[in-house]
Amino acid sequence: MRLCIIQASLFSEDVYNSRIGQAWSNFFPVISAGLDLSRSGDRYSGKSPYGASSVYQTMGYIPTVSADMLIFDFGKTKATADMAKRFYEASRENTKENINLI
Repeated sequence: MRLCIIQASLFSEDVYNSRIGQAWSNFFPVISAGLDLSRSGDRYSGKSPYGASSVYQTMGYIPTVSADMLIFDFGKTKATADMAKRFYEASRENTKENINLI
């Protein structure tokens, strides 16, 4: 029972520590890639032997790459990271208190 309390405190500490990195990750660029389906080709407006007009088109895939990066968010990311750091420090103190009590 006592060991479970200490392990839960340590796991909680790890969770709050990871949230610090998650908060700062908003400043990292986000890169995405994909394929777009494109139609292109020449339109031929002549008559076919059957009386209908003919249209010739080709289809193909075009690779796309994009990158987005947050430059400034008026301190929101820093405030979130600071709050996550405070939660981490509080969970560390909670772990120390649980160890001392047991």
